[in-house]
Amino acid sequence: MTRRVRVAVAVALDRAFDYAVPPEWPQLPARGTRVLVPFGARVLVGVVLAHDPETADAGRELRELVDVLDDSPSLTDELLALCNWVSDYYVAPIGEVVRVALPGLMTHADARVVTLTETGRLALEGGGPLLGGTDVTEATREVLASVAGAGAAGVPIVKLTTSRGRRPPGRLLTELQADGLVEIGWRADDDELRTETWVRRTDVLCEGAGEDELQRLIGRSKQRRSLLDELNGHPPVNDAGGLAMADWRGPFPRVREFLRRLPPAPLVGLAGRPKTPTPLRPASPAPCRPP
Repeated sequence: MTRRVRVAVAVALDRAFDYAVPPEWPQLPARGTRVLVPFGARVLVGVVLAHDPETADAGRELRELVDVLDDSPSLTDELLALCNWVSDYYVAPIGEVVRVALPGLMTHADARVVTLTETGRLALEGGGPLLGGTDVTEATREVLASVAGAGAAGVPIVKLTTSRGRRPPGRLLTELQADGLVEIGWRADDDELRTETWVRRTDVLCEGAGEDELQRLIGRSKQRRSLLDELNGHPPVNDAGGLAMADWRGPFPRVREFLRRLPPAPLVGLAGRPKTPTPLRPASPAPCRPP
C-alpha cells in the first residue's frame, strides 16, 4: 500500500497536495516538517500537514517526495493548527499561510541549483552536435553560458536567466539534464542561496564632486541628492564599506529607482554579498523553565 502525505505548497491555489512517500524511506516525515516536492517542472519547498489523508484521489498515481529538509518539525502542531484557522477564517491558500509562518530563508521558491557538466562545457565550447546527434540550439547555448558563468558552485534556478533576462523553461532544463549537459540538485545550506545588494561610496563621491557636476549627474531630484548626502556621511561598516539596500528602504522607499542613474556616474557602487542569517534563528536554544 502506498504511503501518502498531504503537503502545503506555497502557491496561490486553495488546496494542499498529496504525495507518495518513497518505499525505501523507513518512516513518514513528521507533521510540520519541510520537504522538497515536485510541482510541475519545478521542485518546491512544502510542509507536511497530515499522514495518509482519506480524501486522496482513489486510483490516482501520486508523485513522490524528493527529500526531507528537517531533522525535526519546523512548525509545531500548535502553529499548524493556527495556520489552518487563518486559512479558513481569511479564505487564504494554506500554502501561502504556511509560507508566511516560516522564516524567509526556509521557503525558497525553487531549491534546486544547476551546475555545468564536462559534456556541457565541451558542447558550449565546440558548438557541434552531441554524442546522441542532438544539435546545440541557440537557446541551449544561452542557458549553458549562463550556468558556466556561475562557476563550479552552480546557479540557483530562481536566479538563472538567459541573455534576454528571461528564466529558461523547466522543460528545457529537464532536457539538458537528460542529455547530460547540466546537473540539477540542491544545497543543504539554504543560507548560501541568499544574497543582498550593498551600496558603497566611490572615490568620486568620497573626494567630493563639484556642485555643478553633481547636479548634472543626478538631475534635480532632491530625494536622490538626500540619499547621496546620507551615504557620503555614513562611515563604512566593514572593510568593503557600504550599507545593505534593505537598510535604505525606511527613509527612501524608492531607493532602487533613485540609484538607477548613480552607478554609471560613477558616484556609488553596487555589489551582491551573502545575506546574513537572521539572529532570530538560534542553532540550539538553551532549555529553560517557563515562569
